[in-house]
Amino acid sequence: MYRYFGEELSDLEKGIQFLEVKGVFGSKPDVAAAQFSYLRDLTRLKDPMERAKYQAAREKLVRLVQTGGEKRWNSTEESSGFHLWSDSEFPGYQREDVFFLHHNNSLNYRHQLSGLCYLHAPAMVQHYALVHNNHPAPMIDLVAFIRERFTVEALEYYIFDNKGGSSVSFLKTILQPDSTLIGPGNIFDLLPTMLNTYGPGLVSGFEVYKDFTNCSIHHHKGTHTGDYVGLHAMAVVGHRKENGTQYFLLQNWWKTKQFVEVDISYLKNSGSSVWFIETLQTEMPANFTTNVAQFHESEADKEEGYILEMYYKLQRG
Repeated sequence: MYRYFGEELSDLEKGIQFLEVKGVFGSKPDVAAAQFSYLRDLTRLKDPMERAKYQAAREKLVRLVQTGGEKRWNSTEESSGFHLWSDSEFPGYQREDVFFLHHNNSLNYRHQLSGLCYLHAPAMVQHYALVHNNHPAPMIDLVAFIRERFTVEALEYYIFDNKGGSSVSFLKTILQPDSTLIGPGNIFDLLPTMLNTYGPGLVSGFEVYKDFTNCSIHHHKGTHTGDYVGLHAMAVVGHRKENGTQYFLLQNWWKTKQFVEVDISYLKNSGSSVWFIETLQTEMPANFTTNVAQFHESEADKEEGYILEMYYKLQRG
């Protein structure tokens, strides 16, 4: 595929050819020519911010065609740098009267390198839905999904703008046919019941402020502090009640902040919506590329300043 008159193409040219085959900017040949020329020659761009944008696009595109799929492993010894679950850091979840997915040793880890929380969160919630229902639980390979199933528009957003999408819409896309979700509505007081009934839920449109970006802090109470940063998607995987206060354990995709406990006030003040999979999930849709491992890292991602979900408010209902 990636040859031109018998000559091996560079990784960048492979990436551009990939976009051409996919039909990116196919209806706008002039736009396509300009975009691809900027990818090939950054010196054509005089604005430093534009140059940085296309440099990031180049690196992301190269990684997308270079990698064979998600990086994955099962050993904690190989999981260097991951914020691992610790009973001492999150006391109270060992009790049998609380909901915590880890009671059956089912925790998995994902590392989000760029603005793909709207993919990582649904992929994990889908995986946990299978675990909760005692079914074998592979996980979607997001690198393969981007290459094989992203629409033209999604590829344009991902490569050139690093824009995300709706985590709720993506979750609906990857579930078994005719599956339904419950949410959001005024669901916060029902979260303990919903967790016990349906398993982990999708936390979507979570408003992140400066305090939350501190990866050394894994507990948040009350309300946010600092400047507004953007929107994020996570999974709620645990619940406990202490001295009359409800606490929720969220799973995150930042390598050094994989788990976060928030009280119900902080969760409500985040402006997020929480969705649960109502339909029993018994198997992964057969047409998805999957893998089985405890730790996952998307090598197609590119480390950037964009860490948040581009959440469509209409999805809140």
